[in-house]
Amino acid sequence: MKDFLSVNYHNLTVRTTTILAMLAVVVLSVSCNDSVRENDDTTVASTDMVRVIKLYNEAFLSIHEILINDTLLSTDDTLYLPREDDTLMLTQNATFGYPREILINYGEELKITDRDYPKKGRLRVWLYAPYDSTLSMRVSFDFHQIGNYELLGEMDINTADSTTLTEGILRKLTDARILRLGQGIKTQKMYFNFTDTMKFTTGSFTPYLAEDDGFSGSGSYGGISFRGQQFSSQFKEDWMITYTCKNPMQGMATLNAPNIATREINFSGSCSSSFSVSFYNTTETVKFPL
Repeated sequence: MKDFLSVNYHNLTVRTTTILAMLAVVVLSVSCNDSVRENDDTTVASTDMVRVIKLYNEAFLSIHEILINDTLLSTDDTLYLPREDDTLMLTQNATFGYPREILINYGEELKITDRDYPKKGRLRVWLYAPYDSTLSMRVSFDFHQIGNYELLGEMDINTADSTTLTEGILRKLTDARILRLGQGIKTQKMYFNFTDTMKFTTGSFTPYLAEDDGFSGSGSYGGISFRGQQFSSQFKEDWMITYTCKNPMQGMATLNAPNIATREINFSGSCSSSFSVSFYNTTETVKFPL
């Protein structure tokens, strides 16, 4: 009887120890998951999304400037005259008519060029109609680099519902990959797609001048951040960009990602160097990337 009790006591001790060990693993796992859950470093995915919106909007503004300073507004030739300090080269297919391919080539070396950003690589633009009331074009990012970021993917740009350019521009970015260069041994990758609608807010009455142009827009944005965080975002208030300000000037968006609290991104409403990210009862001020 004494031996039986001793064996059962021993078995109970082993089981209790095992259960406690398992509970400790569970607690540690939950603790780690909580730490990972909020170790988006609070603003990393939000900052990555803002960064890539800026990058692809910057490419759009560069194309917009070239095309509206060119007779491609209404005819099928090109008379774009680069500024003295421009390093880009502009070529097109030899035949007249549409579709037309315009190659914007910034060269193989990273240099300061239009809008004071260092750029290299190419933007291939296929125009299916003049760049005016019946806008229809596709942009291919051919290893196009802005700063330390290399852009890949394709963007379709069309006037909305056959309306005029000033009333609505539909953009769809697909298969986009952004490579962050010069950060450690391995190149970091981010994946991004969006569908949005843009409208002219200023400058529509000066068709050959880019410097006074502004656009507002909103849509659906999503992807996988440089840290591997999947996210999706919707703008509750339209963002606004202008030719003269490098950062979005207004707009409010929500960002959702697995295992982290919803982020609210708020642009200030002026040409500011920072934006805010809010979650729970916390608001953090973040410097605009790039």
